[in-house]
Amino acid sequence: MIWLVIAEAALELVPEALRDHASVLADVKRKGTPAGRLLLDTNYHHSAMASLPGAEKRGRPDIVHLCLLAAMNTPLNLLFKKLRICIHVIHPKEKIIMIDPATRIPRSLNRFEGIMGDLLSGKKQPAGADGPQLFTIEDMTLAAFLSRFDASRIHAFSTAGKLRSFDDVMPSIGSGCTVADVDFALVVGGFQGGHLDGAWQSAVPPGNMHSIAPIPLDAWTVVARIVFMVEEAIAEAARNPSCALPYD
Repeated sequence: MIWLVIAEAALELVPEALRDHASVLADVKRKGTPAGRLLLDTNYHHSAMASLPGAEKRGRPDIVHLCLLAAMNTPLNLLFKKLRICIHVIHPKEKIIMIDPATRIPRSLNRFEGIMGDLLSGKKQPAGADGPQLFTIEDMTLAAFLSRFDASRIHAFSTAGKLRSFDDVMPSIGSGCTVADVDFALVVGGFQGGHLDGAWQSAVPPGNMHSIAPIPLDAWTVVARIVFMVEEAIAEAARNPSCALPYD
């Protein structure tokens, strides 16, 4: 199984200290969303965010939305059934949002923001058609989440990593995830600028921090390429008659 982790995501509620700011109040009026369920968005709250620490990595819920759209409606998820996705948020404290593979991510950013605002504010989420919650949230650090994985199967993607071709990385991941009870964690930053900088990085072996292009890439581009290359690796592994895949 591939666990795709959108790490240090630029996804959070408007901090309490900013909820009386004019830009936030104008957004509350425009969207009809209470300030306590409104997501921080640099497109609307840029002036309010000037005093926030680390503002260059905050207030971009659209990045998470695009990453999910790039990953969920794919053969890796729907056909191979080898994908699980979680979102790691860090403000005001670390949490992990788990997404059921059957979830249909809204195409509308406004609808997605409404769901995330309700989730982060503690509002009960509707269940899927067959019962399970489509989104669940836990108070958990990313380091604790990654401790569930064999260290050799944790990979992170960052411009600060070693520049290498996907062809060097993906074949072993793709073939490995076809084996029952073998899980990989693939970590991609879910923010607009800067680098991954959490203490969780100590869980990533030095050789497993990868840069896949000599230029910065948008997070959703990295996600799309990862998903495609894993699919290609799985398809290659499937040519081996001893490799049993769920659609056989």
